[in-house]
Amino acid sequence: MVLGVVGAFGWGQGRASAAPPDPCPAATCRPKVPGSGAQAGVTQEGNLPVNVDRAETQVGHESVIIPPASPGASYSHSLVGVTETGYTVRMGYIVLGGDNGLARWFIRVYDSTGKEVYWKLSRAGEANPPPGCSACSGDTTTQGYPYSFGVTQANTWTFWFDWIAKAQVKDARIGKQLLRVYYLGEVTGDIEGTTLESRKALTTYRVTKGNGAWLEPEAIVYRANYTCDTSDGVEKRTEYDVEYAGLQQRNDGQKYHSIVAGSLYHVSGPTIGSDVCTATGTKLWP
Repeated sequence: MVLGVVGAFGWGQGRASAAPPDPCPAATCRPKVPGSGAQAGVTQEGNLPVNVDRAETQVGHESVIIPPASPGASYSHSLVGVTETGYTVRMGYIVLGGDNGLARWFIRVYDSTGKEVYWKLSRAGEANPPPGCSACSGDTTTQGYPYSFGVTQANTWTFWFDWIAKAQVKDARIGKQLLRVYYLGEVTGDIEGTTLESRKALTTYRVTKGNGAWLEPEAIVYRANYTCDTSDGVEKRTEYDVEYAGLQQRNDGQKYHSIVAGSLYHVSGPTIGSDVCTATGTKLWP
């Protein structure tokens, strides 16, 4: 309708107002595909079982949220899946430089070359712990928010935060099953100047086929684009550690393996070792 066109262009105001700048620029802030960013976490050896089409992590609540000092930088903790077509789907928790005391959730989809094909960022503070009611999470979990993604209909991937659907991406090129999963902590932007604030993955990752029973893949320590070496006694913020944190029980009674990922010389968050790095390739479970 003509009225719709007029409204869209702000008739009577001279021109349409410009969109606000993205607080998380692609070049300096957004998490990258596995292997191309400063990353630490876990993945499994080999491929997942056939027809796995959904995955989930649960990141523990943290009330002390310290942002990166550098504007445009970020640190994140998230779930990553690689499909049979080579596409990468990702969702998780992110803190941006300048967002003092505030955390967000994000969604990013990359094609088989690593090019971004979808990006969504929540408002600042949406991933903060619920005020005075940590039992209000959508899956009745009291200790942290679940982040998940999966195929819900033909050629459509749905992304959930706290078991609430936040986006659907319809694109046949993404594929219909997951071959690999990762849980990654990552710093993007000012690598040396940004601490990967440690967070606890209460459920590191679990997967399912067509809403069947949840399965827990094995986990080996994964790192990309830096070393973890404290032998020189120099505090480097890029020395990220991954530590096993035992079993955590969900409200459905199931127990899952937990890890903590973060800078060895972190500022806040759960305590992790300060003098010993868990070696890349170490099997944490089973």
